[in-house]
Amino acid sequence: MKGFGGVRALVFDMDQTLIDFAGSREAGLRATLNLLDRRGHKVSGKAFLRRHAEIASQEDAAYLAAGTWRPTQERFRILCEEFSLPSDGLARDLTQRYTEARYANLRQYPETAATLDRLKGRFPLFLVTNGPSAHQHREIEVTGVAPYFARLFVCDDFGLRKPDPRVFELIRSEARFKPEEMLIAGDNPDADIDEPRREGWRTVWVVRDDASRKLADPSRADALVRSVDEVPALLGL
Repeated sequence: MKGFGGVRALVFDMDQTLIDFAGSREAGLRATLNLLDRRGHKVSGKAFLRRHAEIASQEDAAYLAAGTWRPTQERFRILCEEFSLPSDGLARDLTQRYTEARYANLRQYPETAATLDRLKGRFPLFLVTNGPSAHQHREIEVTGVAPYFARLFVCDDFGLRKPDPRVFELIRSEARFKPEEMLIAGDNPDADIDEPRREGWRTVWVVRDDASRKLADPSRADALVRSVDEVPALLGL
């Protein structure tokens, strides 16, 4: 593992690094299935969730590759069509219920606040996140992470997205440190790890679940951790 001496600024991804995006999405999907059940639409919950995961994964890949983002309602329109559900506005209602439940259940991970509190007094901290600007700013507001950071970089505000090298150069320029003095922690190696590592940054790959850890190549980052509460120890704190 590469040493972490000399780090002077820390950068954190948001979704699945500091906040439980997957948990909030799960809550939103449970709410949509409940709505379908209340309205008498019988679908296989397991099949519905599996197909949603497939479509969402395709959307994420398309966003990283080309910057295209499918509106949430379009995702539910596709699901309604594939599961032979009515086309009378149900997709709109499912989208509304999903969105309400997702944001109502969006939380920081339990260790996030204590970790950021511990680091904030020692390093300038920066947040960087992909996704539609309005969505990401709402997540920041709902989860209350903003006060920990010297600056928030919502990539869409700049017409950019990770892993565009310009994103990381923007942050580094703001921090005013050398690449080797920058550290980034994130859960997506394609978006958060590979490019900054090529530029000389220190990198910490957050892999939370056991199944993903078994598949992860630890050599892809300077350190592989289960959660951000392991970052202070890497820095000798």
